[in-house]
Amino acid sequence: MLIIPSIDLEEGRAVKRIRGIRGQYLFVGDPLELARRFSAAPLVHIVDLDGAEAGRPMHVELARRLRAELKSCQLGGGLRSLEAIEAALSACDYAVVGTLPFVDRALFEEAAEKFGDRLVVSLDVKGDYVMGAGWRVPLMELDAA
Repeated sequence: MLIIPSIDLEEGRAVKRIRGIRGQYLFVGDPLELARRFSAAPLVHIVDLDGAEAGRPMHVELARRLRAELKSCQLGGGLRSLEAIEAALSACDYAVVGTLPFVDRALFEEAAEKFGDRLVVSLDVKGDYVMGAGWRVPLMELDAA
């Protein structure tokens, strides 16, 4: 079994959102301190919550600083262009896309060809739907996914 800890970033802080609502969160701690605590983990998942809503990564530099404390990390949130994926990969070992495969299949296929196994697909599921854009937009019924 592989346990992958997660650091969710909002406005530069490590948070846990309450019901996924922006601005309603529990402050978890300093992101760098969390990264140090997770340093023994083989992989840490970093979520740029601001980036997921903005449609472009907002915390690449912070992710880069976190990466320096970790064995390996993956960054997701707002990766909807090749440039955004490249930015994420400049900070972390893997880039996580969730919305992209559903809204731009051709671009997703190009990204998969270009980045290979450094590209990870995440399915955020709420009820019977795959969600995108920071859990705000239903993309597809789960049966069809």
